[in-house]
Amino acid sequence: MVRRVFTVFFLTFLLHQFLPAQTSSADIRGIGISAVGTKYHGTCPVMVHYRATIYATKVPLEFEYFWVRSDGTRTSPVRAVLSRKNEPKLNVRDDWAAGRPSEHFSTWNELHVSTGSGVVVSQRAESGGRCFYPAENREHCAAAAANLLKGRIKIVGLGPLGDTREESTFKCLAVLPFGEQPTNDRLLIKRGVILEFRDGKWEPILNIHETVRNQAGHLGIDYIDPSAQFGYAISTGRRRTDNVTRFTLMLTYLNSKRQPEGLPIEISWNPEVGRFQEFAPSEPGEYQSELANPPIRR
Repeated sequence: MVRRVFTVFFLTFLLHQFLPAQTSSADIRGIGISAVGTKYHGTCPVMVHYRATIYATKVPLEFEYFWVRSDGTRTSPVRAVLSRKNEPKLNVRDDWAAGRPSEHFSTWNELHVSTGSGVVVSQRAESGGRCFYPAENREHCAAAAANLLKGRIKIVGLGPLGDTREESTFKCLAVLPFGEQPTNDRLLIKRGVILEFRDGKWEPILNIHETVRNQAGHLGIDYIDPSAQFGYAISTGRRRTDNVTRFTLMLTYLNSKRQPEGLPIEISWNPEVGRFQEFAPSEPGEYQSELANPPIRR
């Protein structure tokens, strides 16, 4: 079976700098080296691109160069000649596949240049990121959510969803909407779920049903009233009410006429406990503890 290798070009976090040599040579003034940044988040293996420029002190110059990689391998030496027609520099490259599904990866590369007056070694250029499974996508989340919510679902969020940890996983917010919708920025839903992709499958970590519940308990209630559950009006945003940039989900209970009623519940990722919780900046502690066993009232 042929494994597809994905080539990704990064537009941000590109490092490119002129660096002095680690060992001296009368022929080489320095080496500029570049690599992708550390924010890659996608399917692996990924093609990592390393670029370098060898700056000579004179021409003509004959030399050899090879790359030494963090996985312990080295490329075959390449013979190069800078003639009087050239500028006193040479651009070289090394591309290689890195990363395995559902793992973090970190790589480095350094360039070795050998001339008649000695060996020059560049500084190390580093790259890294996190790989996810090919199944970490909208289609597979939709299939898992439809099986849980039992209907034609709508994906309204896909990504880390506020989880700022370095090892954050993909999360997916899926809802089961009502057929007719008012013309405003809120979506009326029967129920919903946030799933997290881990160990090759999507698992629910926040259920929006008769109540809103995470792994530890119920959010935003003092008691459960099953007879008063008619769905929710939901909206999502990139800022919490305290103006901090963080994914936020606002939920408001609907009455029997499918009209929002009461104050909304603001839900956001709490990095200290590693789960979604109610966020209430006017209350002590801001993030509110869950209610594990609320009483049932009708």
